[in-house]
Amino acid sequence: MIKTLGVLAHQKTFIEDYTTRHLALVAGYGSGKTFAFCLKALDMASRNVGYLGVLMEPTNTMLEETLFPMWEQILEENGIPYTVKKSSPRRYTLYFKDGKTIISMRSAENYARIAGLNLAFVGIDEMDTIKPAIADLCWKQCQARIRKGNVRQLFTTSTPEGYGFLYNHFEKNGHKKGRRLIRARTIDNPFLPEDYIEDLMDTYPPELIKAYLNGEFTNLTQGVVYPSFNRYESHTEYDFDWVLQQEKQYPHNPKFKLHIGQDFNVGKCYSGIHIIIDQIPYAIAELENSKNTEHVIQRVQELYPDRTIIFYPDSSGKNERSNASQTDITLLKNAGFHLDYPTKNPFIRNRVGSVNARLLNANNERRYFINTHKCPTLTESFEQQTYDKTGMPDKANDVDHPLDACGYFIHRRYPLKKNNIRKIQLTGM
Repeated sequence: MIKTLGVLAHQKTFIEDYTTRHLALVAGYGSGKTFAFCLKALDMASRNVGYLGVLMEPTNTMLEETLFPMWEQILEENGIPYTVKKSSPRRYTLYFKDGKTIISMRSAENYARIAGLNLAFVGIDEMDTIKPAIADLCWKQCQARIRKGNVRQLFTTSTPEGYGFLYNHFEKNGHKKGRRLIRARTIDNPFLPEDYIEDLMDTYPPELIKAYLNGEFTNLTQGVVYPSFNRYESHTEYDFDWVLQQEKQYPHNPKFKLHIGQDFNVGKCYSGIHIIIDQIPYAIAELENSKNTEHVIQRVQELYPDRTIIFYPDSSGKNERSNASQTDITLLKNAGFHLDYPTKNPFIRNRVGSVNARLLNANNERRYFINTHKCPTLTESFEQQTYDKTGMPDKANDVDHPLDACGYFIHRRYPLKKNNIRKIQLTGM
């Protein structure tokens, strides 16, 4: 059994509850969820010597980047002998005084592959980042496989993501026998840097602070997608004529760079044209309904010659097009433009969150402005896009193209910060 000296109160409560069949720790960023998750798993392994357990992250990437490093660090810090089989799925064999426990690490998106296993416990980290329908099936599959062991339990840790699986299972139906939700706030961790919470307030929009700072369930997938946009308060008078005037008035200053968020669609390509002043982005023009990438290139070169231009394209544009031998991104490169894009597009909720945080953060500050006269299509898209029945931004009426394009730019330059901080040490075994 592990000793919980040095852990926070909510972590201790979570780790030491081994009688509740379905257990959840729902908390804000920086509250030590994944650390508590690993300690909980280690405690369950020590109580179930001779049996098999499973730990899950939503994706294989999260296993690699989040769980494996922290899990191995905790084992080594506490002197737990172990061996690891790094094939897929990765398997850890932990050696205790009275025997060994095997833990299999898997992605929740492949939950069906645990069929046939006899498990003592299952832990799922960041459960609410999984689509609710898949999360429900995953939970039920795990529940069905927990049938052997000394202490049998299904547990999870997560930041709440709207009214999803955790809300339905642990809040709405929390009265059902064998369920317990433990809630914690970011402020409950006194070991965080002094400016950590201030930084979150500066980074996130108000509707996300309830979830990401206080661990509260809040509506993230209904109504308009960009509730903080206001065509008056978000307006700027900056346009390209103003840019030319400034450059004429101050000829010794560097010329303005143009930052173009780009969405590719046959016959409906959209280019959102921005400048950046003192780290504040301004949308000063738009090019809509370009026929294809070649047409985008032609229009941009004609309108903005002899200027440094950086495109922030849809990352799927690097794939081969069915009607051409070159990719959209290759065409932009060959035209001499600078490009800035990730290997794959960000999660939609992260892109939307980044834009909302710039439109208005929790400190009531606006840090993204749009010339609503020069960008009427973008303006209307901000005002009109709503969530569909699946909780995703609605793609009806073609309002998504401008928002996707500008979202690629904003997320690339101003992504939401998600700091992983751990300053708590576990003492003893």
